[in-house]
Amino acid sequence: MNHKEAMSVQFLEDAERYLNGAMTLPEKTAYDEKLNTDPAFRSQFEKTKALILGIESAVLKEQLDAFHNTMESETPVRALRQTNKSTYIWLGIAASIIAVLGIFLFFNKSTSTDQLFAAHFVPDPGLPTTMSTSGNYTFYDGMVNYKREEYTVAITKWKSLYTKKSDNDTLNYFLGMAQLANNNPEEAIVYLQEVLPQKESMFYNDVHYYLGLAYLKAGAVEKAKRAFQESKKAESNKILTELN
Repeated sequence: MNHKEAMSVQFLEDAERYLNGAMTLPEKTAYDEKLNTDPAFRSQFEKTKALILGIESAVLKEQLDAFHNTMESETPVRALRQTNKSTYIWLGIAASIIAVLGIFLFFNKSTSTDQLFAAHFVPDPGLPTTMSTSGNYTFYDGMVNYKREEYTVAITKWKSLYTKKSDNDTLNYFLGMAQLANNNPEEAIVYLQEVLPQKESMFYNDVHYYLGLAYLKAGAVEKAKRAFQESKKAESNKILTELN
């Protein structure tokens, strides 16, 4: 293998680790910085991302026939994670807002919370989808769409599982994540709240953080503060400082 080939293989491996959330925090921070400052690097990453997700999708589709008889099984999605509108509707009540709060105060507050959300929200990278998926083809097929940022498609696929697995923390967490990434904070809150009682969940700490962001996006600042206070993520403290 020559130097150029070795560099290509390394780039592919790094990109896959980034997409699967397998990087350490310092590695991810450095990778994010390079994506934001190096257009050529970003372009190569986007092409590599499409390749990786295309391979994952092909693997899943090859297994579809084998999984067809188990897609309706009761195998819980929980076992999978062991692998490690919006336009403002306030125009109709603008007179009341002006009278009670003052129009400038209202819009300035809305803008600041939206900006704070935009500055801190990065969707969960999702779960790896290259391993054997047992009887959970539909969930992981939706995960491929989620990682492609095809959130509406992912939501549709995952909702088909929800009637039988409405108490599953993995399904609720990623439905909430997809709804939040799809600019539907109210819907995201409903799903994310379902994870809160499950303190043993691997998503328990993260769910407080994303629930705080969902409340922030929805304009419920006090609820957002309480959610961030329950989170142990360093980003939560940063947001609380900016909100105070």
